[in-house]
Amino acid sequence: MQSSRKVLSFLIVGFFISSMLAALVMAEEPTPDPWDAIKTKMQSIICQLKSAFSITATGVAAFVMVVAGIQWVSSESDPGARKKARTAIIHAVVGLLIVQIAGDIAGLVIPYACPMTP
Repeated sequence: MQSSRKVLSFLIVGFFISSMLAALVMAEEPTPDPWDAIKTKMQSIICQLKSAFSITATGVAAFVMVVAGIQWVSSESDPGARKKARTAIIHAVVGLLIVQIAGDIAGLVIPYACPMTP
C-alpha cells in the first residue's frame, strides 16, 4: 500500500513537472524576422499615400464642383458659361471615379498593403 502511494505521488508530481516544462517550451517566443518590420513599414507608407491621395482628390473635386455650381447659377442667360460649368462638374465626378477605381486596383495589386474597408 505504501509503495503504491509513492508511485501515485511520483506520477502526479511527474505529470505536473512535465506540464510545466511543456508550457515553458510552448511559451518560447519565435525569433522575429527582420523583414517583417520593413514589410509592415512599407505597407503603412503605401496605405498612408493612398489615403492622402484619395482625400486630396476628394477635396479638389468638391472645390471644383462648388465653384462650377456657383458659375452655373450665376450664368443666368449665357449658355456657354453654363456648358463650361456643367463640363467642369462632370469632369470632377469622373475624376473621383477614376481615383476610386485606381485605389481599388492598387488594393488588388498589393492586397495586404492597405486593407479595403467595407
